[in-house]
Amino acid sequence: MSGGAIVSIAAPASFSILDASTLELTTGKLTARLPEHDDELTVHAGEMEVRDLGMGFGLTAEEDGRVNVAVFNGS
Repeated sequence: MSGGAIVSIAAPASFSILDASTLELTTGKLTARLPEHDDELTVHAGEMEVRDLGMGFGLTAEEDGRVNVAVFNGS
């Protein structure tokens, strides 16, 4: 994304890019990492908002609204 994040989304997935550093994942699997510490990424999924400020993470959004997040590095 132009906000600096490297994002991968696995099909099948439903998502929208809201701006340069924000996206909404309705269903599907996503991984993201920020190569620079001053980059930023926000992901909306279900009723959750994940703000990445320099970590790597994965997120799964289910059709029933459940959301699972795993932090790969960082905190």
